[in-house]
Amino acid sequence: MLNCTLYASAGRTCCKTCAPGNLTLPRRQPVALLDLRLSLMPAVAAYKRVHDLPIEDRTREQALLKRLTDQAQLRGLSATAIKSFFRIQIDLAKQVQQESLTPPAHIPDWARGLDLH
Repeated sequence: MLNCTLYASAGRTCCKTCAPGNLTLPRRQPVALLDLRLSLMPAVAAYKRVHDLPIEDRTREQALLKRLTDQAQLRGLSATAIKSFFRIQIDLAKQVQQESLTPPAHIPDWARGLDLH
């Protein structure tokens, strides 16, 4: 899927599945996929908490970014743009994970009965 996504972001066709007229999910709904990924982060944070793993692993992040930028360069894509895009995704994921582990702030008595949905 990553290869398809990298090619699609450059407006290229990478395989028969991604041929014109046969759009794949990543090309039709990239925002929905990013949202889905972030929606999984509370579960990722819970796993990390149970297994005593840190939210942030800079060594792993750097290795991932290197692999992604290497793939981008091999395909003629902008390594800088790919690195920036995935750096933002990593930072957002860490933020959601951290917030899911943070206890809720104190709710004043007057606000307990409010229905905000």
